[in-house]
Amino acid sequence: LTAGKTFTAVLLLVGLFFFGRTLDRQRVWINTATLFLNDSHAHPANARLHYHYGFAQAKLSNWKEARDAFARAVDRSPVFADAHLRLATVYRELNEPDKAKDHEEKARQLGVKIPSPPKP
Repeated sequence: LTAGKTFTAVLLLVGLFFFGRTLDRQRVWINTATLFLNDSHAHPANARLHYHYGFAQAKLSNWKEARDAFARAVDRSPVFADAHLRLATVYRELNEPDKAKDHEEKARQLGVKIPSPPKP
């Protein structure tokens, strides 16, 4: 093969590789939830990815999936105040007020300003 044909063949192979990767990645971009689920599997130690996946699930009212994702986020980063607050919100939706209060208190300790409920 000549140098020009070799270069063309290599360029074609590289192009096909990236085309295949693009098609593979395209299925992940179906929606926010699938994107963050995929990325949280690829980077399981990243608390922020679990948080964003939980947020996407909460927006869909998938409370148990959201709970699990926020719990993974606080497990990986115990000082992640927003994850504690979102986990508290999910526990309220799941009718688990004691767990909700625990995570609200943890969020307060970490500096989140949570208004006190009005007194009866």
